[in-house]
Amino acid sequence: MSHLANILRAMLAFMLVAMAGAAVAGPLDDAAVAYQRGDYAAAMLLFKPLADRGDAVAQYRVGLMYFHGEGVSQDYGEALKWFRKAADQGNAVAQFNLGVMYRNGQGVAQNYAESFQWYRSAADQGNLEAQMAVASMYHAGQGVSQNDAEALNWFGKAADQGNTDAQELVAFMYLHGKGTPKDLVRAYVWFNLSASQGNKDAAKYRDQTAYVMTPEQLAEAQKIGHDGKPRASQIVRRDNEVAPRPISANRNQGVPMKINGGIFVVPVEINGAVTLDFAVDSGATYVAVPADVFSTLKRTGIIKDSDIVGQSTYTLADGSKSQSATFTIRSLSVGNTVVENVKASVMPSQGSLLLGQSFFERLRSWSIDNTKHELLLESQ
Repeated sequence: MSHLANILRAMLAFMLVAMAGAAVAGPLDDAAVAYQRGDYAAAMLLFKPLADRGDAVAQYRVGLMYFHGEGVSQDYGEALKWFRKAADQGNAVAQFNLGVMYRNGQGVAQNYAESFQWYRSAADQGNLEAQMAVASMYHAGQGVSQNDAEALNWFGKAADQGNTDAQELVAFMYLHGKGTPKDLVRAYVWFNLSASQGNKDAAKYRDQTAYVMTPEQLAEAQKIGHDGKPRASQIVRRDNEVAPRPISANRNQGVPMKINGGIFVVPVEINGAVTLDFAVDSGATYVAVPADVFSTLKRTGIIKDSDIVGQSTYTLADGSKSQSATFTIRSLSVGNTVVENVKASVMPSQGSLLLGQSFFERLRSWSIDNTKHELLLESQ
């Protein structure tokens, strides 16, 4: 599973966060000390009167303790009530936590629109986790109209705060032209920034991006990096700028492959939202996705109910046949080659993701360069 898939899954299962760096004094200080030493009953006795008197920090902490069942019986309804009291006073972390609860349906009916509004309130105050959540909901169209330009904007705000996952996601948006013209230069810059802070997957994607860049594009990207730490607001392309020259669609494009378990795999982007490693399997009738991965893609909105087609018989490379659910991948990207409306099937869980004939038959030609370990693709 690619790092990006883990990113898009983690974004859709945010954990509640504890208040960091809050200034406390007097009774609040005593309550915080009791909480830190694990005396939750004493902490609740100290926090609760303060919360009743309207202290937003204490209201937040009471909500957090009800959520986790610390010093009291776990009660999502009470947690929601106290988070709302703090959120109404502008507490950004409480606002974020309300977004989590509405998104997950904890103590309240699941409501993406309400979740988005609370996330947005926290994000407007600079809460990094909320900025990531707002971006992911714009990208998936959950609780708000789908808008990749807004997704890029909010991922950019989180990236500017130094979040390496956000920096990697900004890079992917530029790489695939989501919410902005496709821009290999800026994709490289953001992959490189994330990689420089220890993100190994970003380093891998940076190197793959460099492979398909012209020398001029690579020099420009490296100059931006040398001039200092980029900011999303500083490198958004203006409408009158000319996008870097794309790879010609009329020649074979080499996509670097790696060997995993003795088979070649390549990174494949699904519906412009997530990139996963697929095994190259020309013997498979369809592109195939394991049931557990399919479930995650569907739960996160990357695969929609309207994409599901029905049942089909598929053939694997060993000649075996089986029945499975089929669905349509609206956009499947391998390198710079994009094929729309690709038929795919659901395989048993724990299986491999397979790049099969329903993708390859849509190309003019394809081959494998065993010397360079590249998948060569030529579009129609």
